[in-house]
Amino acid sequence: MVTIELLDVPSSAGAHSPGQEQAPATLRRTGLLKLFAEQGLDVVDQGEQPVTRWQPVREARGLSNASAVVSVAEQTAQRVAAAVTAGRFPLVIGGDCSITVGVLSGLLTAGADPGLVYFDGGLDLGTPDNTLSGILDSMGLAHLLDKPGSYEPLSGIGPRRPLLSVENLIGFGVNTGLDEIEDIRGLRRLTSADVRRDGVRSAKVARDLLTSADGSYLVHFDIDVVDFFDLQLADIPVHNDSHTGLPFELAMDCLDEFLSGPVAGLVITEINPDHGTDADLIRLATRLAQSLTHLG
Repeated sequence: MVTIELLDVPSSAGAHSPGQEQAPATLRRTGLLKLFAEQGLDVVDQGEQPVTRWQPVREARGLSNASAVVSVAEQTAQRVAAAVTAGRFPLVIGGDCSITVGVLSGLLTAGADPGLVYFDGGLDLGTPDNTLSGILDSMGLAHLLDKPGSYEPLSGIGPRRPLLSVENLIGFGVNTGLDEIEDIRGLRRLTSADVRRDGVRSAKVARDLLTSADGSYLVHFDIDVVDFFDLQLADIPVHNDSHTGLPFELAMDCLDEFLSGPVAGLVITEINPDHGTDADLIRLATRLAQSLTHLG
């Protein structure tokens, strides 16, 4: 049986505003660990962690809370590396999307070399040079790829630079109509329209397309890939039409497929408990526990 290490990263440092830092503790209070136990999962719980809350602070290059974002990513990298070295599967619950930079860095530090399934409504390809808001939450993938104009303290936190090559990446569930999806040559993606049309088969296609040095992949799962009318938890809501958010159950069925393969870790981001109810949180936690039973 796979041993899961539950790693909370309660940070909204890279976000547009506070909220996401509440997610790990709120999920715990709605019975996350009990649900895991009911599914027979073997979980090592590292417990609640200190909160890093968004602050209205501008730093170098107009970036918001840059030093806190880097600190959280570095701490996350250390914790993930320790979990993997101990032979455990890292389940990282954030927190904003910038924490995935730390997760991938930690996997590399521990000797893994995974690809990345970026299961997200947007690809987060902004840089300080082209994103006037200065919000690092919208720049995470750009820093994993070390895109020109990246913020060096964040893109350089790992054992190599770039942390990820575009050949080892696939975007999944991406909202169509976003200019950024064309921003990097060779970037492969399956849009939300693709996923809606082909269902779980699209996740199987994504797995077949993905390559990495060791054959494994990290899954970054941003709740904003889900239609906000179906699950009201995303920090940045995506409303339903034929080209945007996915039905919740379809998204979770795709996650089941990804977790049944050679997955190196799972990061869940962008949950804002202020936007939903306990029923939404319980629904997510219940379905997450079920998905984790697919780990091989």
